[in-house]
Amino acid sequence: MGATISTSGIEQFRSDGFVVLRQFFGHEEILEIRSVFEDLYARKVGVKEGAQFDVLKPTDTNAMTLGQLTNPSNFSPALRKTAFAGKAQEIAKQILGPESFCSGDFVLMKPGLQGAATPWHQDQAYEKLNYDYDQLTLWLPLQDVDEKSGCMQFVPGTHVGPIKPHRSPNNDINAHSLECCYTPTPEEIVSAPMSLGDCSIHDGRVLHGSPSNRSSMTRYAYILVFRNPTAPPPTAAPYPWLKQRHDVVAERRDAWYRRGGFFVLLWRKFRRGEFSNFSRIRLTFREAVVRFQRR
Repeated sequence: MGATISTSGIEQFRSDGFVVLRQFFGHEEILEIRSVFEDLYARKVGVKEGAQFDVLKPTDTNAMTLGQLTNPSNFSPALRKTAFAGKAQEIAKQILGPESFCSGDFVLMKPGLQGAATPWHQDQAYEKLNYDYDQLTLWLPLQDVDEKSGCMQFVPGTHVGPIKPHRSPNNDINAHSLECCYTPTPEEIVSAPMSLGDCSIHDGRVLHGSPSNRSSMTRYAYILVFRNPTAPPPTAAPYPWLKQRHDVVAERRDAWYRRGGFFVLLWRKFRRGEFSNFSRIRLTFREAVVRFQRR
């Protein structure tokens, strides 16, 4: 498919923790992807199983201000066969190595005029275990996006060093979202406005967020997360801020599992080919063992 990043692009990613790629994807396919997500949100697909929720107030499934649909490719498998997905995988392999894999996808929705800001955070702060591994996130806007509509913002260089302390936004332990305890100054922040066809790639440890959506158009962003198969050491432990929150989304998902959703989950993993990927099976097993030991 010929999706490659220039040497200078990779150097910027390594140095700053992020890079913006201009006109990397076809407009027509991006608009088709957007229409898929508009339909999934309109039909409230995944709400009962904890896949669709508001990251700031997950107890309210009606009026979303920062909606997330986790693994939309579970509900629309054709998303895995798009040219976008293929190019994204090639980019990940170029940066992370040939054994890298997609660990998940999700779509974020900020409604026009009332879409909430995404708090400053580092992606790896959400992971269950604290250990070092390489991860990148490809962020694809499904329309033009600027500071008024909620473009990505980064703090260059913050991917170096340990994960910063996080907490629940506004001290609301019911929120699924996290926010970094450190708030960057305006001088530290780099905004990344993008046109349709652009995307950004950022390291799992770089500090980033996005402003509220003050435009009249709903802002959608499709996100693919890739990582290498590095397994956690036996000393890995959960982040303390994850223990302090009330995970409403996990409770909804666990209830769905008990109603038979666990078998649906296994079928989805089989359909995605996860059971034929030895590296991923080994990683999943190792993480489960370490989490059990460190509870």
